[in-house]
Amino acid sequence: MRDEICISVIIPFYNSQDHIDNCLDTLQKQYFKKTYEIIMIDDGSTDKTVEKIIKRNNPFIKIFHLKENKGPAAARNLGLKNSSGKYIFFLDADDTISLDILTKLYDEVLENQYDVIFCDKKWIENSQNQRTNIFLYSENKILYEDEIKIEMKKRFLDPVSNVGLFGLTGRLIKRSIIINNEIFFDEKLRYLEDETFSWRILSKIKSVKYLKDQLYHYNVNPNINSALSEGLRKGFPISNFKVARDYIKESLANSGFDQKSIENLSNQAFIFFIISALVSFSKSIALGKIEKFTGMEIRNDFIKKIINDKEILSAAKNYKRSKLESFLIPLAMRLKSRMLLKYACTKRANQILSLRRKNI
Repeated sequence: MRDEICISVIIPFYNSQDHIDNCLDTLQKQYFKKTYEIIMIDDGSTDKTVEKIIKRNNPFIKIFHLKENKGPAAARNLGLKNSSGKYIFFLDADDTISLDILTKLYDEVLENQYDVIFCDKKWIENSQNQRTNIFLYSENKILYEDEIKIEMKKRFLDPVSNVGLFGLTGRLIKRSIIINNEIFFDEKLRYLEDETFSWRILSKIKSVKYLKDQLYHYNVNPNINSALSEGLRKGFPISNFKVARDYIKESLANSGFDQKSIENLSNQAFIFFIISALVSFSKSIALGKIEKFTGMEIRNDFIKKIINDKEILSAAKNYKRSKLESFLIPLAMRLKSRMLLKYACTKRANQILSLRRKNI
């Protein structure tokens, strides 16, 4: 009789031949003694990533293929539909993990029956951890429904310190919650598909455990475009931000928020997502991930759409900026000033890059 599969590790990949060996090495050398499966989804790769995976001849690796590049949402959905583990663990192909991550997370979640358990992360750039001694919380933490609701309220008011709960990788998620509630990734979204998925999960669970341990290693690749950059380059429409806002609304309603709070928090999320996109794309321009002239043209077009959208301008009037955010960006949106918005985004992007490299 086949052993029960405890964890399904889902790894979408697209042209990841330079990273896949490091990723799989840390996965295949896990101290975890129970049965786990490795589900790899080829998102239309054209390089030798698949060949590298096949050469490993690992019976626990299952490879599924998308005929063309459809983005991480479609790839992860295919992985979920072909998974059979009690818990799901998402891993990105250019990241690595500590050799004891599956053991630590699974032992803890099994003993206490948490719906979700997540750890902290290292951010590795040029072999240096940008988050040395920086953690989401000061100690291990258990969050039940009321605590989860508090974090939902804070997510877009204190975005830096609370992003971990709403992340995707470095956590075990009870598979039955995903399947029973039919929670899958929205394949129209090539950006924000991960956070909206996480919000929907959080609105359906009873408990979350946080481990103050940097077991997941997010590798900052300055030469690789972000999902946002690729999405905008391919014409990510303003309507997608409205789709993301509506997922937040749905999750808040499922969590029992009153109608006024739902409207206020979802509009706050709406503007936060747009500002984050502007700053993230500006960082890609600053880092040279996108050719400067092309990047400026794409951003100019995006800004033009933003300041001509009535829903955005209405929501921006009530946007509550955290102390860590730029005051110029929401101000420029309210003033409908393209020039000020471009300047503010460039300035904020450079500030973030400077702070990040000083490990602040």
